[in-house]
Amino acid sequence: MKLRSGAGAVNIVKCDSHEQAIQFTHEIFSRGIVPYSFNEYEGRQHELSWKEKILYSLQYLLKGKIPPLPVHQQPIQQGYLYAQEYLKNNPYDIRITVIGKRAFGFIRYNRPDDFRASGSGNIDYTPEKVPLDAVRMAMQISETLSFQSMCYDLLYNNKGELVVNEMSYGYVDKAVHDCPGHWDHNLQWIEGNVWPQHAHIQDFIEYILQQAGIA
Repeated sequence: MKLRSGAGAVNIVKCDSHEQAIQFTHEIFSRGIVPYSFNEYEGRQHELSWKEKILYSLQYLLKGKIPPLPVHQQPIQQGYLYAQEYLKNNPYDIRITVIGKRAFGFIRYNRPDDFRASGSGNIDYTPEKVPLDAVRMAMQISETLSFQSMCYDLLYNNKGELVVNEMSYGYVDKAVHDCPGHWDHNLQWIEGNVWPQHAHIQDFIEYILQQAGIA
């Protein structure tokens, strides 16, 4: 079960029984569920001292940024159900980010004694460990649906087939940049780090030139 708010594997809970699933469904369609209240981050929040509050505020003031909304002020989630089949025996997921005709990929291992890989920070960038079938699937989806930029999290089902667990247009740019290279639309490996922003700009310029009949 998931909430629609949060990232990095927060607000996700695995229901181990029919009763747990019923309880979750009842709560979200009645009083609602408070974000960050049922995962491994529970209990890590603490009231800041005045000194800590000042230091916390200064770091955003000096950077000219707006601080994030405190956890206890996150809106209560209710009135919907977001459920997925739990696919066991997946010690990692496969993250493929497709930008234009490029595909960047890496492996994310689960947290210790947990089923979630997102946000673990345990990333393996070895290209040979990324299944080309995963790269091919992600690129085919992006091409079919005309996505300019999309990332995919893939797992294996109980038949050993690759399935898309999640997809999102939002991703961490540095994680993509740290890939040692990428695959082109012919699944040929191209060595070298690339910032996603540079790829976006390059594709945008090429599109403008094509529309102008120059390229």
